[in-house]
Amino acid sequence: MQCSVYWNISGMWGASRRIICKSDSSRWDFVCRSRERLMLFRSVLYLSLAVIYLIPVKQAFAHAHLVGSTPPANSMVTVPSELVLTFSEELNLKFTGVKLAGPAAASVRLDQPKLMDSDKTLMVPISGTMLTGTYTVNWSALSVDGHKTQGSFKFTVKP
Repeated sequence: MQCSVYWNISGMWGASRRIICKSDSSRWDFVCRSRERLMLFRSVLYLSLAVIYLIPVKQAFAHAHLVGSTPPANSMVTVPSELVLTFSEELNLKFTGVKLAGPAAASVRLDQPKLMDSDKTLMVPISGTMLTGTYTVNWSALSVDGHKTQGSFKFTVKP
């Protein structure tokens, strides 16, 4: 059996080698062709893995962040009838919640929350009485992709 290795330096991927076998036995030709196929398979595999690794995955970095609220954070408002929290991602209502604490950390009763606007906005009716003072909204949100976030903000009810 006689195998020769040829180097191809011109090409898009730089140097590559090609094995050419000449023999009387077709078995050796098959072995040399198998090596070429294996090298081609490895090249395609590595290139595919590199492409997959470099493609950004939006879902992996998605978290439901609060992007707006009514009443707005750090604002002075008249007595609101509801809290409206707008998030950057869709929410899972079952694991998303809001608590409202009034002056002297007194809890204010809230009704069942509802999702609106493609499940990105949480509306919570306020059923308890609210007096003049500063209120704290504590929220926790679970986005549909399974990421949990939480936070709080304050607003003041004016007389």
